[in-house]
Amino acid sequence: MVVGPKGELYVRGHFHSRIEWGDWILNARPQTTESYVAQIDAQGNILWIWQTKSEGKHQISAMAVDAKGALVLVGSFEGKLTLGDKTLSSRGESDIFLFGLSTEGQVQHVLQAGGPGRDEGHAIALDARGAIYIGGGFG
Repeated sequence: MVVGPKGELYVRGHFHSRIEWGDWILNARPQTTESYVAQIDAQGNILWIWQTKSEGKHQISAMAVDAKGALVLVGSFEGKLTLGDKTLSSRGESDIFLFGLSTEGQVQHVLQAGGPGRDEGHAIALDARGAIYIGGGFG
């Protein structure tokens, strides 16, 4: 989890089948694990929840928040992963994905990196200018 500039909390996780948070209900496709990101205000109210759509394994490994409250997230996936209106297909055993979510939970950009082996995104950081740094592994 990370805390945004206005005290908002961003949490991420994974679920199978179905998850309910108050009035929010998320459903996963049969026999898949989906990821979610939620924004919670300083009073504990859920403002939005965003979820992935996948045909294979994936995991959001890390996230960072910029000075305006937008998120940048990194992880790894196998098979197909849909982030917003962009569907990624892994080029090898697994690939890295990087994407942004606006303060309203809308996908802003999607990038993919990987070759024929196992490539994984594990860590992310932003500097004061907003440059993105990721850490991970490849093989």
